[in-house]
Amino acid sequence: GGYGIGVTNVSGAHTVYSTLTTVNEAYALVTTVFNRTSNPIPKFTVVYISGGQGDLPTVRAAIANGEPTSSKTFGITEEIIPAMDTGRVVSYGNITGLNTDQYNPTAPHGDINGRVMYLSPTVSGAITLTKPYAPDHLVAVGTVIRTHQNEGVFNVRIQNGFELEELHNVAATGAVSGQ
Repeated sequence: GGYGIGVTNVSGAHTVYSTLTTVNEAYALVTTVFNRTSNPIPKFTVVYISGGQGDLPTVRAAIANGEPTSSKTFGITEEIIPAMDTGRVVSYGNITGLNTDQYNPTAPHGDINGRVMYLSPTVSGAITLTKPYAPDHLVAVGTVIRTHQNEGVFNVRIQNGFELEELHNVAATGAVSGQ
């Protein structure tokens, strides 16, 4: 064995076990989720948690045009999630094998490496280079690491913006848009 790993032998049956209780490195936070909708959710779709199915969260495509569909933005699908089935969502870490060139306004020249991308306020589940402003909601979803037509890399890191009344040191009641 190695550090924190052991093997037991009972009546010829070998069992490998670990005594490790911590993880030194994690490359991504990935959650298995359930798609309770009647349509598949494509790979690289921004999703929010919409409920639960057994022990799994259910997800739907997020959109930044309202609080209910943006405030619980959870991650981005790592694979196609079939209707009424499970799949994987990355909440933090890289997704590979993407066409990130589609977001590059100068493609096939130049790149958008290092650019922050946002949840779209117009297309469900989509990302955009254009930073949304009120009345749309601001949700940064990550950064382009590699611009490429089919080997693109995107680093997921969800950062949800806040409304004024959600700030811990602000008490605002009765405010209307434009004040």
